[in-house]
Amino acid sequence: MARPFSDGVPVQPRLRKPYVRHQPDSSVLVQVVLTWLETFVAMASEAYLRPLPRHVAQEFQKYLRCEILAWGFARACC
Repeated sequence: MARPFSDGVPVQPRLRKPYVRHQPDSSVLVQVVLTWLETFVAMASEAYLRPLPRHVAQEFQKYLRCEILAWGFARACC
């Protein structure tokens, strides 16, 4: 039901969309990282004079862990 605004013009209530969780495991990027991360790290270590910086592999691991609800999540509404 519309409620009147201060000048008498009705204001429609905002309709909230129901929460629908995205499916990260079906994401192409997640599948590529999951499939090729170990190979990438191993090949990079062999192919270059210096090893891959540790933070690079760690960031990929964090990215993969980010998609798992067991590590926690938050939902905010404004």
